[in-house]
Amino acid sequence: MIKVDVSSVANQQIVVPFKDGTATISMYYSALNSCWFCSISYGDNTVNNIVIDYGVNFAYPFRYMFPFGLVCYTESEVRPVYVDSFESGEATLILLEGEENLPL
Repeated sequence: MIKVDVSSVANQQIVVPFKDGTATISMYYSALNSCWFCSISYGDNTVNNIVIDYGVNFAYPFRYMFPFGLVCYTESEVRPVYVDSFESGEATLILLEGEENLPL
């Protein structure tokens, strides 16, 4: 498991190195929807506009494109709804590798 450092900047790009390569995660916050979205890139594969939700491996539907998963945990057990949810520590984004990459 690798903790992904997400700041309170509403539109950001994060490069996450892991044992099988490097993932690029573009995060953006929608004030209109009060939630975070992400786009994931790995190699030649990209998936856009995934809603960051609580407790599910939201990259699992794309398991044949990405050798990793992404899961978000929050203290409130609901999706992160504030722009500073990650920076304040209320929410944590985790990259799952290898055997950890299972549906949750």
